[in-house]
Amino acid sequence: MAGFIGIRMERDTEIGASRQGDDMRLSVFHYPLRGWTDAVVMNVLMGLATVIQLDELSHVSYQPLAEAFRAIRLRELRHQELGVQGLNRIVASNEQRDLMKSSVEYWRPRIAASFGHSDSKRFETQSRFGLRHKPNETLLAEWVAATEQQLGSLGLN
Repeated sequence: MAGFIGIRMERDTEIGASRQGDDMRLSVFHYPLRGWTDAVVMNVLMGLATVIQLDELSHVSYQPLAEAFRAIRLRELRHQELGVQGLNRIVASNEQRDLMKSSVEYWRPRIAASFGHSDSKRFETQSRFGLRHKPNETLLAEWVAATEQQLGSLGLN
């Protein structure tokens, strides 16, 4: 089982949002990282997604759980900020701009898939129970806007 956790797909494999067998990681974590710059780009884009998704979860109707998500969100926000600092250093060196842009193109659709389908029946059920408030497409649109803003500030759009 220990080796199972580290299994990653080939870089050009397309798995969408599907889980792989009993592995419950988000599909984005099945793809390999190609070096430091690629890892930092993935961290920033996934960090933006994580903060948006945790913000949604911090409004669940069960307050102890909402408080736990708020605490986790603060930690994840810090991870995302550290990723942005790393990306700023890479951008400042101006050596790997093409690699950064290709990494952005690679990771965008894979991270977007982590928001799920726009016609999710699961959202309807979760919404009735006060567990979700915004549908997947709204969260995805927030991520797209945050990504455009972040990448635009770095000149990577």
